[in-house]
Amino acid sequence: MAVKKASSREDLLHFIDESRRKLWTLNLRRANFFPTRSTKICSKHFTADCFETAKFGGTWLKQNAVPTLFDLPPEQQKIPMITLPPIKRKPVISVKDDASIRRRCSYLGDFKEEDMECPEKAKKALSAAKEVYTKQKAQIRRLQLKLRRLQDKTIRLQKKSESKKRKRSTLEKASLVSKMSSNWRNGIKGVLLDITGVLYESGQGAIPGSVDAVNRLRDNKIPFRFVTNETQRTCASLVTKLRDFGFTLSESDVISPGVAVAAYLKQKMLRPLLLVHPELLPEFSDCDQSSPNCVVIGDAADYFTYENMNQCFQLLLASENPVLISMGRGKYYKENGQIVMDLGGYTCALEFAAGVEATVIGKPSSDYFMNAVESLGLLPCETVMVGDDINSDVGAAKNCDLKGVLVRTGKFREVDLQNSSVKPDAVVDNLAHFVEILLNEKEP
Repeated sequence: MAVKKASSREDLLHFIDESRRKLWTLNLRRANFFPTRSTKICSKHFTADCFETAKFGGTWLKQNAVPTLFDLPPEQQKIPMITLPPIKRKPVISVKDDASIRRRCSYLGDFKEEDMECPEKAKKALSAAKEVYTKQKAQIRRLQLKLRRLQDKTIRLQKKSESKKRKRSTLEKASLVSKMSSNWRNGIKGVLLDITGVLYESGQGAIPGSVDAVNRLRDNKIPFRFVTNETQRTCASLVTKLRDFGFTLSESDVISPGVAVAAYLKQKMLRPLLLVHPELLPEFSDCDQSSPNCVVIGDAADYFTYENMNQCFQLLLASENPVLISMGRGKYYKENGQIVMDLGGYTCALEFAAGVEATVIGKPSSDYFMNAVESLGLLPCETVMVGDDINSDVGAAKNCDLKGVLVRTGKFREVDLQNSSVKPDAVVDNLAHFVEILLNEKEP
């Protein structure tokens, strides 16, 4: 802006506002006039309304007064409209004397006409920027489309590769089972049978052919035991249920966790806090349950509430030597056509919370399998375990030197067979298929 200073007629004023100074200097250059440091702006370059009365007489420029030349449109500003100050000065130096001009005008700055703001230039720059942006956006869109196509292709190739791996794995396992199928039967004298998933699908009746298969084992004088982790009913109730399905058996043929845990509690003189299904409670009627000093957990189903679990946790936490007894460690089982959570998850929860390791009485405990083998009067290598759980049945049995056969009934899932590190000695369709192979009547 112009400096506020009293002016009269031909008084000269310094013009120090940067933007206006640049524009003013540009017009001076257009007029081929190069001022010196002492050159001042004449008041003639302003209109009368740009002045106001000063406090102490005279007039001065208004704070934001603009020379008349600056109010003209850009096309008219190119015409030099400059009234030179009425002072004596030396003749204007020729434009050709560049060195002298640069020396005298150094204080004006290095800006040129093309550096000045111009609406047309701004529009052109904006248009060019928009064009570049549009091109870049289109290029990005093309690259994104190309990337998406490559990703889709990669996913298809991965799925194809995984499918080939699964097929190859299945063929390898089938080949392995085929090779083993001719060997695992050698020396087999006794059989351990899982119940749920092998003899019957939970509550839906016997699996087709399983009743005849058990009868054929008995007719061929092959000793067997039913080894189960069933903890929602007593052994007597389970036997009754199997008889209703058509099986011929007695309670001595069944190895169940409830009976085994009750015997263990009496042997160790332990007083249990029971978290079990109500139908299993009769198995512990002879056990002292006053002032519990251990926790016994079974498949309590709907009774796995927070209050019950926390009560067990509090007892374990308060005990000097906490004892946790679990009737199994299975991950899941099949009930009413649906895979449901088994006891193993609840056991692990108490182990983690209380910092105690559970004593497992039931599958996959090695003692549980060895007791079943001893009841047959045989050696582990002379016994085969048949079940639908590749880990708790087959894997645990093989860890005890028994043979392990997996059936495709019950909770069997093909993905478990493919992903498990356990390699069954044979994989059969059902119990009837197993008995046919065992008796050399049908090859797998």
